[in-house]
Amino acid sequence: MELNEIQKTILKWIADNYKATKIIRQNVCDDLGRAISDESLSNALLGLHSAKLVTSHLYDIQTERYLSVISPDDYLLDALHWLATEKAGQYQASFS
Repeated sequence: MELNEIQKTILKWIADNYKATKIIRQNVCDDLGRAISDESLSNALLGLHSAKLVTSHLYDIQTERYLSVISPDDYLLDALHWLATEKAGQYQASFS
């Protein structure tokens, strides 16, 4: 899979910790030096998820745990948290 600029930046920010969508959006905008549309961010995250380069999660405040979400398109994007998978490491190494 060929990663675009937004996807590469996302993977950099979620490599080792869960990140909320709104934090990812801000990090990507800061790194790229420009605003990105909600559609661009959504397409990038869902594309990474489809490629199994990221996992999506909901945070459960009662148990203080992240719960895996199999189909992130069933949820509001801003409700989700994201984490890079081990598979993403090979892509990150190629553009680091």
